[in-house]
Amino acid sequence: MNAPAPPPFARLLLALGATGGRAAVEFSAHLAGLLRIPMDTLFIEDEELLGVAALPVAREISRLGVMMPGLDLGRMERELRRQATRMEQLARRCQASGGLESRFRVVRGRTAAELSGALRPGDCLVLSRELGPMTGPGGVGSAVRSVLTAAWSALLLMDENLPVPASPVTTWYDGSPTSEVALLLAQRLAQARGQQLHVVLPAAGAAGRELRLRAQRHAAGAVISVLAPAADTLAAIASLRGGLLVLPAPPLGLTGARLEQLLRRVRTPLLLLRMAGEHHVDLATPLAGRS
Repeated sequence: MNAPAPPPFARLLLALGATGGRAAVEFSAHLAGLLRIPMDTLFIEDEELLGVAALPVAREISRLGVMMPGLDLGRMERELRRQATRMEQLARRCQASGGLESRFRVVRGRTAAELSGALRPGDCLVLSRELGPMTGPGGVGSAVRSVLTAAWSALLLMDENLPVPASPVTTWYDGSPTSEVALLLAQRLAQARGQQLHVVLPAAGAAGRELRLRAQRHAAGAVISVLAPAADTLAAIASLRGGLLVLPAPPLGLTGARLEQLLRRVRTPLLLLRMAGEHHVDLATPLAGRS
């Protein structure tokens, strides 16, 4: 009998906050089961949000478009405790059904600082695009910005209360080592979930034929498409539809404002994969079968 395949990541770390995250808990447990890794959940009672509730002038607050009239500190603390209890119960049910090694922890502090203290090299971090104080209309939460340079091997951004669609897994492949890792992991996830793999190639002129052949060798049976020569790469990637988008990090070489623009425009679950140094992703063995 062959030895069990080593896990592609050391741990899945799910970060939750005031807005809950039923879909995030369920998909994270599903992903941890496929990857055969432990799952830790960190529920953060954000001090900045509590600080707003403690202001004498606070009568109502809009959080992700949801109005909560008459907000005060005591009410907010009670609601956070109730939310944490609901998420812990859900995580325990997922753990029991999937046989996961799982822990749930509640902390109070600034979201970015708590995430920084909890992250370890080799982690697959899952969090909502809106986690932490917002940076402006249509922006991303401060937590996302704070962790982009942190020590993770993979970062999954999703809308924490919207289920991941049962649609194709899509990835970007430009021939770079990181994009090859992303391609092979996307293929494994698609196979394990019983879904089609869609590979998008850059407009590469004469080199495009070789790039297509390489993609076909790595991911037999995938649907492969090529961007038009004049295509806006950011707009083209942001417009992709599917159940999961897997990109090498930094995606398409984007940094700063252009990276935030991509994160703001991509609404499908987005998995950013980084070359992991000592904890290199093992892609030679299949994932666990679908549950």
